[in-house]
Amino acid sequence: MNTSHDTYVIGAGGHAKVVIATLRENGHTVKAAFDDDPKKWGKDLLGVPVVGPPEQLGNLPQARAIIAVGINGFRKAIAGRFPRMEWLTVVHPSAYVHPTVQLGSGTVVFAGAVIQPDTRIGAHCIVNTSSSIDHDCLLEDYVHLAPGVNLAGGVRLDIA
Repeated sequence: MNTSHDTYVIGAGGHAKVVIATLRENGHTVKAAFDDDPKKWGKDLLGVPVVGPPEQLGNLPQARAIIAVGINGFRKAIAGRFPRMEWLTVVHPSAYVHPTVQLGSGTVVFAGAVIQPDTRIGAHCIVNTSSSIDHDCLLEDYVHLAPGVNLAGGVRLDIA
């Protein structure tokens, strides 16, 4: 794993806590979090400083980030604001992801999740804690699978 560049999180709410924890479990050092809410600036999240609005990421060389916002439409809008960003994809070490699974950029898979063969997951998706996705499923970009959800084989989900 390449952890030579600084890692940043966009979002500073409860979902961001789980993203930060998952990044740390994978050996990443999270340098800062960014949020559009000025009330969060100057605070910290699990010891990670919340430093300002996401646009400040444009001033950081070789920044790579993950969007830590649970609302699908908000994740989509944020991703659109940063078309050249290096988006991280992260899988918690206790998750099982079959080798044939395709994960899009910016997707996060949390602890205890199971993703079975030939499933495709789009960009900026959330496969939340202890959810399971059986064979041959398709999650389009920005889909959020809530904690504990179980999908049978061949399911297709989209946010539209």
